[in-house]
Amino acid sequence: MSSGMESLSSPSKNVLLRSLPGLKLESTLSSHQGNIGDMSDCNRRLFASARNECKRVLNDAKSLFAARMKEHPNKASGGDGIPAIVLKKCAPGLAPALSKLYNYCLKESCFLDCWKSSSIIPVFKNSGDPSDPSNYRPISLLPLFGKVFEALINTGVINHLTSHNLLSDKQYSFRFARSTADVLTAITETVYRALQNNGEARAVALDISKAFDRFWHAGLLRKLQGYGITCRLYNLIQSFLSNLELMVVLNGFSSSSYPTNAGVPQGSILGPTLFLIYINDLPDAITSQVGIYADDTPIYSCLKNKSSLADKTHLTVRLEKDLQSIVNWGMNWLVNFNFSKTKLLSINHHREPSLPSIRMSDAQLLCGFSVSR
Repeated sequence: MSSGMESLSSPSKNVLLRSLPGLKLESTLSSHQGNIGDMSDCNRRLFASARNECKRVLNDAKSLFAARMKEHPNKASGGDGIPAIVLKKCAPGLAPALSKLYNYCLKESCFLDCWKSSSIIPVFKNSGDPSDPSNYRPISLLPLFGKVFEALINTGVINHLTSHNLLSDKQYSFRFARSTADVLTAITETVYRALQNNGEARAVALDISKAFDRFWHAGLLRKLQGYGITCRLYNLIQSFLSNLELMVVLNGFSSSSYPTNAGVPQGSILGPTLFLIYINDLPDAITSQVGIYADDTPIYSCLKNKSSLADKTHLTVRLEKDLQSIVNWGMNWLVNFNFSKTKLLSINHHREPSLPSIRMSDAQLLCGFSVSR
């Protein structure tokens, strides 16, 4: 352990970082609200290389800003009214001044309040009653230069997570060289192998209620420390999450600003990465297989050979235990699951399959789809 994080294998690193004294992720609500105790000398040595990596990434904003300036020139402007095309047309003049500003913000661990106001544009989903607000999709527009600064922070976080293999291998969203095709391929391959041997599979597609809008800031900050994100980078993210506010913009008119103390603005660059960190330990709570793509989280389990009713019952019990573990995890971290939208899928070769029902927190799951011969 004294040789540092580099000497540990990836699985050992994951287990170690999640079980360090004083940084347990399975804490209750009341314990989260208190201050996190100082790490032991041993923990400090383990996190030393992680902290150095964070500092190295934040050394220079200018090169990262220059790389970011040419992206997405046609996107709509946020509350500051500055269109993205400004970055492309005015790059030579803006880069020196903004680099100084960004480097100062990095040094002081400060995310400016003027970058934290998001303009919400309601867009009709083309279904249902137009007078019902629930039939509109909120599109969030953020200040341009704040999003560029988010990209700098996000680079630091991503480099830290990837260099130390801290993200679960079950995470497929918002990651380089991973996509929906990858998670679908992994699930399909597992189910296909089971069916080849006359086995069967059952899957539960979990629905997280308002995943990006409601996740708990204090819980996220605790998890950041658990994954070795400390010092300036931690303080910068804490500043990013504080004093968030939003306003609704419709037909040229704006509402008053309203503060928000949970979630991240949709459309932010740093938000998806923070969400990955927030749900990263969810697979550790269960024994079934899982594939996570943002807030879409299917868990599944297979019987690899022709099975008896007792085997099917055992699989059902195993899935129900995992679902209860997920509910308990959600209670600890203030994540709500929508039971009515959580669906059950059964796949087998039987003409008239006899399958036990599956319950999640005393609610029987509806069978969204069943595939049989």
